[in-house]
Amino acid sequence: MCCDVDGSCYDGNDDWCCNDIPYCSNDGAEYAEEEGIIECPIIPFIDDDLRMLAGDTSESTGGMSIELEIAGDEAAKDTPIYDLCGFDGSADYTTNWTVILAFNSIVFAVLAVCSVLMCLTYLVWPIGYVGAFGNCLGCCAYLAAIIVTGVFRYSTEGKQCVEWASSDKAWTYDLNEDGDSFNMSDHADAITGLFIA
Repeated sequence: MCCDVDGSCYDGNDDWCCNDIPYCSNDGAEYAEEEGIIECPIIPFIDDDLRMLAGDTSESTGGMSIELEIAGDEAAKDTPIYDLCGFDGSADYTTNWTVILAFNSIVFAVLAVCSVLMCLTYLVWPIGYVGAFGNCLGCCAYLAAIIVTGVFRYSTEGKQCVEWASSDKAWTYDLNEDGDSFNMSDHADAITGLFIA
């Protein structure tokens, strides 16, 4: 979380904390060394979504607040922050993990509804046909979901994300003030589980 003395972590000389313990600064390597912390990893862009993930509740900047001269800057603006895990600066970088999660959510929801419909045949017998037909199509979609999950999880970008999330450069995303958080390595394990399931 932001713990800079001026209250803003988006003005170029910023200090970040983890559990109220100073962690990193982007005010230069010398300053970080003097303070006994590390220099913050380079973030390709910071927008309102990332500011919220970081716990900054200050007034919105209305979009981009920092732009770095890197090849992927323009493309990265349109990519969900979740898909930039392990970002390497390339113009077309994305893990597509949001696609994995959305596709699997839809497939499992359809399969669950069709299973419930099959269970309700004792009330209205024709509804069982709808459930059976939906399960047949749902199983085809499930096979597609397994393939998509495997392709995106074990793609070059997916492997980079896992490698980054397992390193000391990764940070935990705080979701709210109650202390709920997540780490991308946990999500990588969950996505691997989806592929194996």
